[in-house]
Amino acid sequence: MRFGVLGAVAAWGPDGTQVAVGGPRSRTLLALLALEAGRFVPADRLIDGMYGEHPPDGAANALQSQVSRLRTALKDLAPVEFTAAGYRLAVAPDEVDVHCFERLARTGRTLLKNGEHGRAAEVLGEALALWRGPAFTDLADAPFAATQATRLEELRADAADDHVEARLALGQAEDVLAGLRETVAGQPLRERPRAQLVRALAAAGRPADALAAFEDARRTLADELGADPRRPPRGSARGGPPSSTAYLTSVRYFT
Repeated sequence: MRFGVLGAVAAWGPDGTQVAVGGPRSRTLLALLALEAGRFVPADRLIDGMYGEHPPDGAANALQSQVSRLRTALKDLAPVEFTAAGYRLAVAPDEVDVHCFERLARTGRTLLKNGEHGRAAEVLGEALALWRGPAFTDLADAPFAATQATRLEELRADAADDHVEARLALGQAEDVLAGLRETVAGQPLRERPRAQLVRALAAAGRPADALAAFEDARRTLADELGADPRRPPRGSARGGPPSSTAYLTSVRYFT
């Protein structure tokens, strides 16, 4: 791995030493090129990504100046090439963490769908380990960053859910509980990890906690979204309180 955007934008030399890329503009340019690793990016797209709707006078010259600075910083690590089509960072996609992550996440999901749970857990774990923090965490004010960071965070959340799914299938319910509780606390409106928490608690032999987690999910979704998980069947013909088994079977609504 030579370039990273899953966290602060970074570059590393062959020995793993981090390379000083430069100031915010240089890091923004590197991030934009890294997102399209190996492909030419038109100059106007780079200007939009660096300056937004109000580029400075002489933006094309300013871009050329930033490219020169970036080339100096990267030296022999990777060339920044130019043609009429634009600029490109001349590296393979797998030299950039975001492309590795997306490839591994896709592979992991396919393995999960095919029932290869052990391999899926391994591959998805590798994908998630590439994250060093929020994407572009040092470029929060860059015009391009918010949209890309949101997209990548959604992909990370999906990969994390798939990882939990694989581990649940492997009988690791107890091991995923702490992470699921943290996810639910931080993102209370996401339904899939709530369903996984209920299932993990049930699989760990804690039906009362599973029932409480289901009720918490029902109340939260109803209060915040106006959505109510399908009410589970009642526990007796006389209309008594529903059994925990009935509640637990109803979590199929979430998945």
